[in-house]
Amino acid sequence: YDSFNADKPYDVFIREQIAGDLMPAKNDAEKNEHLTATGFLALGPKGLNERNREQYLMDVADEQIDVSTRAVMGLSVACARCHDHKFDPIPTTDYYALAGIFRSTEVLAGVKPGNNKTGYDGDFVSLVDVSKKPMADIGERRELTKLKEELKVAEAEFAKTREALAKAQKADGKAAKGGKAKGAALKGIRAANAKEQALVAELKGKIETLEKKVAPPGDQVMGVKDSSRLMNCRVNIRGEVKDLGPEVTRGYVSVLAVGQSPNINMSQSGRLQLAVWMTNKTNPLTARVMVNRVWYHLFGTGIVGTVDNFGALSEPPTHPELLDYLANRFSEQGWSVKKLIREIVLSRTYQLSSQHNDAAYAADPDNHYLWRMSRRRLDAEVIRDSMLAVSGKLDLQRPVGSEAQQLAGEVGRRAKTDGLKKDVTYRSAYLP
Repeated sequence: YDSFNADKPYDVFIREQIAGDLMPAKNDAEKNEHLTATGFLALGPKGLNERNREQYLMDVADEQIDVSTRAVMGLSVACARCHDHKFDPIPTTDYYALAGIFRSTEVLAGVKPGNNKTGYDGDFVSLVDVSKKPMADIGERRELTKLKEELKVAEAEFAKTREALAKAQKADGKAAKGGKAKGAALKGIRAANAKEQALVAELKGKIETLEKKVAPPGDQVMGVKDSSRLMNCRVNIRGEVKDLGPEVTRGYVSVLAVGQSPNINMSQSGRLQLAVWMTNKTNPLTARVMVNRVWYHLFGTGIVGTVDNFGALSEPPTHPELLDYLANRFSEQGWSVKKLIREIVLSRTYQLSSQHNDAAYAADPDNHYLWRMSRRRLDAEVIRDSMLAVSGKLDLQRPVGSEAQQLAGEVGRRAKTDGLKKDVTYRSAYLP
């Protein structure tokens, strides 16, 4: 809500949601904002009682793929988990190219493990306590800078040995078919790769420990960070984690290989490059999908009726030229959601009455072509906020935290929820 109230550019907003932890920050406050935004990927259902750890981790990645591609680009990429997409040009290899990015990401959602303790240890992301004076001395800051420089070098060497290992494995496979095995050479390259990977993990651990001294840990939030184990995914044939096909290099949806998008940084998860690809101005979907969502909220139906699906099975846009015009305006005006809303609500179309017209109704009974403003029900939250506003009682300040934080016990079982019923006058958006 703070980001939308401040009219944060939508492309920046999306990049923070997908890869805020990997983005540079001017100060600790901005770093905290970036880390908090990654809670977008930490939210969602978790099968905590799943017995198979690999299945559990693939299910988490699947949910992240689905929510990010559907919300940002209106694509049902998750349909390609078990087979090539039945309707859209998305092969299953594209799904596992994205899966590698999210499997190289550690989710820190603070969720207690289930009965089988499959994958969660209950950790959160620690923010920097900006209220406290930094406790580090000059020597610690210099050491931190040195370690970060060493990490850049180590990550580059790790990328080289990983590439060499991939080539050696390919060559070894060909040699084996010809009756010449080269296992000894492959073993040496694999050992060098493992050594560089261990060094990267060691440096990251030292940096994390020292950063806590330099910037004292503050509040804990749900979020993500790059895993110490970066990986490419192998295709799960028919979605089965035990039936593995070829390895797929981390990447994007190939049919949307837009210009000016960076190659995946193999020394990171690839989320930062994914976020840049999603919000690239040459990506044909991101601006259109957001414009369509705003239109849907203002008119009750989208220019494209299927707001979450812009694929082959989507409803065709009623006004394709208008959708393109607004999408271009949106990106040209700095991805400002407030400017977009203002332009739409000041239009004659938005200001039409809901008055009936027999001739227009006969030609267009569903009002696809907007000859009037369609009547629609107000949400309960809107009714409540309107009543508080006209009475002069609406509190526009954002409350700190949620009332639900004060509950003890598990909601639905042992928690006493009477505390949630107390009278408050802030916006309904902030109610649990």
